[in-house]
Amino acid sequence: MSQASILQSAQSGALDLTFGTSGVVLTNLLSSINPATFNEANSLLIQPNGKLVVVGQTDSESSTASFAVLRYNSNGSLDTTFDADGVATLDISTNYTGTDVALSVVLQTDGKLVVAGNTFVPYPADFFALARYNSNGSLDHSFSGDGVVVTNTSPPSQLDGHLLDTLLLQPNGKLVAVGTTNLADFGDMYSTIGLVRYNMDGTLDSSFSSDGIVTNDAVGNYWRYYVGGAVLQTDGKIVVGADAQFKQYDDYGELMHDAPSDFLVARFDTPRRERTGILNSATDL
Repeated sequence: MSQASILQSAQSGALDLTFGTSGVVLTNLLSSINPATFNEANSLLIQPNGKLVVVGQTDSESSTASFAVLRYNSNGSLDTTFDADGVATLDISTNYTGTDVALSVVLQTDGKLVVAGNTFVPYPADFFALARYNSNGSLDHSFSGDGVVVTNTSPPSQLDGHLLDTLLLQPNGKLVAVGTTNLADFGDMYSTIGLVRYNMDGTLDSSFSSDGIVTNDAVGNYWRYYVGGAVLQTDGKIVVGADAQFKQYDDYGELMHDAPSDFLVARFDTPRRERTGILNSATDL
């Protein structure tokens, strides 16, 4: 059994004894009906009011893995104004073997939280998934009608293995999900960089590469990319970090899965007019 944990250090580097118990908070999401066996914290943000938001995954012996969003007061106690007990869990997948995992979170200027990760849908395949929460922890139904958006980053196919890494919030309120997307089936074959931009209501932004989705295998001598992070520059450009694996073949002419890889940094442009806050609905990347 694992627990999500938070540690807070004082300025000197010592644990802050005013936070939780001796500077540490451990939270195990379990009940007598549904005992949790696995809890995973993947991202953390601090709100302007000092409250802490942790997102990740919770799994149990009797259910599939779910999005988990926890909010703590500044002293480390769970915030009971958030979904009554400080914890909101969400099952997105409809597959009995489905897995949902939250990996990134942003805070909008209106106080709403947008949580992003992956969901395992019936094919099977992993797709990008976003959920928006009101400040009280309830799902925001003004976001895509039910508060949840699931996106296949290589439509119209149902390819496996689209793995979100980072969610970015642009100054104009649009959301950019960045991760790894596959160009061939069965997991990690021919993966590349994938970006998806959403309007504030959760719809795909057609001013971003005409359909809201960009896939880019930036260098031709590589065949697999694994995104490890993304940031938004002050001029609106998106910088993505990844590792890129060489195309090397074995004696049978098959691509080698253990070939060496390089660091890769790629920068994606945004419409010039948009960088000043004026939207240009007709400009591509």
